[in-house]
Amino acid sequence: MTVLEWLNQKPAYHGKVAAFGAWGVISSIVNSQRAGFVANSGYEPLTAAPVTDRLALLNALKDETRIWDDEPFDSFTFHTALEYVKLHRPRVLYLSLGETDEWAHRGDYALYLRSAHRVDQYLKELWETVQTVDQYRGKTTLIFLTDHGRGPAPVEWKSHGEKIAESKYIWMAFMGPDTRALGERTKVAPVTQNLIAATLAALLGEDYAGAVPKAGKPIQDVLSSVGN
Repeated sequence: MTVLEWLNQKPAYHGKVAAFGAWGVISSIVNSQRAGFVANSGYEPLTAAPVTDRLALLNALKDETRIWDDEPFDSFTFHTALEYVKLHRPRVLYLSLGETDEWAHRGDYALYLRSAHRVDQYLKELWETVQTVDQYRGKTTLIFLTDHGRGPAPVEWKSHGEKIAESKYIWMAFMGPDTRALGERTKVAPVTQNLIAATLAALLGEDYAGAVPKAGKPIQDVLSSVGN
């Protein structure tokens, strides 16, 4: 059970969790049918009412613009998620983008960089959008990280996996009212992906690590202002 499903089982979050992913298997990864929250990934149309004219257009364009078998361009995934936020105001949003990975696997460094810069702009737009909403302003935390690293240049950067040791290295970023602005940090204890679920829950005042003993513990530096 993901932390998303675990939160959705709680009355305070039931029906207020949503997941969006460019990669077509994201809906299955979060087990959306069992979990019972809105999940939209790959080329699936978003059918959660109301389907506005903007969402209908995004659904149509996403279906008609197929370059990869299981993943549309990030633009469709991002703008669909952003429209959902504006319409439904979820308390927890998961958003997974993947265009940088696709271009890297194809060895197109120029398009890889262009996609990365576009993601920067998406984060800016998402953050600025939620700051215009009373429900979110000054109360929202953004957690951003990669699912894996890549191999070294000039050849192995195109791939990743257990045979490429360097691809285990990732980075994470946190921004919100409960986290001190410490800037870029490198000389810290190892931080791993399995700490993210408990950290997310802790920012909401929930104890995921206590409920799921095999989960990682919250990252204390991220919670530096919680309760203060």
